[in-house]
Amino acid sequence: MDKYVACYVALGFLGMATCTMAENSLGNVGFSGSILTVADVFQQGTLRNTQFDQALNLNINVTFNAQLTAQAQLQGGPGGGFIGFNGPGLSVSQLYVAYAPTVTDTWTLGAFAQPLGQSASRLSINADGGNNAFLINSLAYSALMTAVGNLNTLGVGWQRNGEAWTWNAALSNGPGVTAANPAATFEGLLNMQVQPGDGPWVFSGTYMQSDAGPSGNAGNTFSMWMADVSFQDDANPWTGIAYIGQFSYNDGNATTSDGVGIASAELAYDFTPALYVSARWSGWLPTDSDGNGVGVSAGIPNPGYAVAHDAYTVVTDQRIDRYQIGVGQYWTSVVLAKAEVVADIYQHGEDVVAVIGSLNFFF
Repeated sequence: MDKYVACYVALGFLGMATCTMAENSLGNVGFSGSILTVADVFQQGTLRNTQFDQALNLNINVTFNAQLTAQAQLQGGPGGGFIGFNGPGLSVSQLYVAYAPTVTDTWTLGAFAQPLGQSASRLSINADGGNNAFLINSLAYSALMTAVGNLNTLGVGWQRNGEAWTWNAALSNGPGVTAANPAATFEGLLNMQVQPGDGPWVFSGTYMQSDAGPSGNAGNTFSMWMADVSFQDDANPWTGIAYIGQFSYNDGNATTSDGVGIASAELAYDFTPALYVSARWSGWLPTDSDGNGVGVSAGIPNPGYAVAHDAYTVVTDQRIDRYQIGVGQYWTSVVLAKAEVVADIYQHGEDVVAVIGSLNFFF
């Protein structure tokens, strides 16, 4: 069915256009997106993965009038790569209608990105790495999606913007973009962001509770909180963002440990408007970190890049530290080149070191 996705989306938007044409003559329909080309080497013990990879994001944007807009995003790639891009084929990642009845309020209906902290707007989303100083996301966001995935969910969202603050709330089926919800489980999210005095510092807090775990399994629950702070000033070449928080993967077993601490700190320095260097540390800190493979919630994932091979297995009751150093340069306004080194350091297992080069094209 994947090969028909683009046709289905186009027909859906054509149907919406037809229904509204008498009122506003459709307004504007536009296309945008990104293409990403990657070369990478991942080394884990004696295991090496070396490959070229490719990814595509295609956005279809519709403006019905000043208050009503819509977007569909298709993501894809050849598939089979080690980094984790979507593929093979295309899939629908976002499909939503946004209604802004006032200048301060916006309602979103459909499949949209969850506002999980300030870093949610600074992620690599499949082929779009333009908002991220790196290609690979931090460990907490890798656990919520993939290292280059998305935070999308299917439901209803609300945003209110004030002079110095922003509120976000969402109610959805749960993690992932799917209408399947046989156990009638839901996810609720609340986020608040404050920018005192319209200055360079921004503070944010997020809480989310889901009746199903990130895998969508009924009987499990997932909750998280996060506090973050960022600094950005056009007159200062330094930018930074940091977060701390806690994930809880309740697998329904009272004898297992459910908690994981999360943290990250990132700095970037702009030599010119087109050239920067960056460094980031992120930590994945399970409460049970003895590495014996027992007593830990079955819902806790391995957000790092280590994989099982030969007789080696990856246990989830261990700390992971991810260190990243990168450099990026805009060759033109629509071409971004990046190079980075990523090291996933496992407390009780094999470490992974990767060297990644990428070219990002925007249209």
